[in-house]
Amino acid sequence: MSLKLGHKTKAIAYLEELTAAYRRYPAHSKALFQLGRTYYQQGSYAKATKVYSEYRRRYPKYQQVADALRLLGASWLALEQYSPAQA
Repeated sequence: MSLKLGHKTKAIAYLEELTAAYRRYPAHSKALFQLGRTYYQQGSYAKATKVYSEYRRRYPKYQQVADALRLLGASWLALEQYSPAQA
């Protein structure tokens, strides 16, 4: 999914609100993953690392955890933080 910058800003605001308000909602994992992806696509790598770290902690056995870990590592590399990327 490719979003223009204005749409990404709206998507981030919506996803932040959604993930904060509905932590126990069954679709929380999908919204959290998409929030991290949107941050990553926007180049907000520090925020992406926080979201993907939370995803890994909360949903270690979910289907998208491998993708979340890949994007977490890519975010650390983009930030030139090599030690966390190797872990």
